[in-house]
Amino acid sequence: MRHVYAFEKPLEAPLHDIEWLKQQLEPFQQWLRSDFAVRDMPKGFIWTTWELATNFFRDEKPLAAYTSEDFIYLSPELDEWKGFYAKAFADSPEPIRTYFNTITLNEILTIAGHELVHHSDFFVDDFSGDYEHSIWFEEGMCDYIARKHLLGRAQFNERLAMDQAIVEHYTPQFGTQPIDNFGQATYARQNLTEIFYEYCRSFITVQQLVDVRYKGDIAEVFRIYKEWHTNGRQTSLASCFTTEVKF
Repeated sequence: MRHVYAFEKPLEAPLHDIEWLKQQLEPFQQWLRSDFAVRDMPKGFIWTTWELATNFFRDEKPLAAYTSEDFIYLSPELDEWKGFYAKAFADSPEPIRTYFNTITLNEILTIAGHELVHHSDFFVDDFSGDYEHSIWFEEGMCDYIARKHLLGRAQFNERLAMDQAIVEHYTPQFGTQPIDNFGQATYARQNLTEIFYEYCRSFITVQQLVDVRYKGDIAEVFRIYKEWHTNGRQTSLASCFTTEVKF
């Protein structure tokens, strides 16, 4: 996989941080190839600024982390991510705002890992295609796998607790609609806080399914998911799991 630096001013590139991210991602990519059916890796990462990622390479993209065609576009600038989260969670309690104001490069690392996991053949949909509904499984699983393998246990649990705090805080505002409703309509409303709320719900749901309900048996979770697809998706995906996850 190649790494391309796309900065209008060469000195803008945080070279040391990008090098660290590359080193951490290399063994993760090898694991995805061998154990998680990622056969067709993207051609490479385009490391760039937030402005170029959202307004130049891809118009009207709200987040500077996405896969387009054969490349993953990602801002490696930590301050840009802190500013983004500050905007998304401006009305949240102090612990949430403090958490995202003190994030480290591990946050960008897991975001990069999330994008790589999307390429697994274990998923039945083209993740860049139809997002009508029921995307919670893939989005939540990408977060779960990236965080589980790229963070230590304490860091993973800290992030899980933070996502739970976000869901608890914003549930009165965004409601407890079925998680299968998470889809294109969510993005169309262009509410960044709501989008992250749904990502948090998705991650928590997957974590509860894998670690609690199925006691770490991620293969069983995928078996049920694939069976749902093979049987024609006759019901909601969430209802296929024998225990409903409560928030």
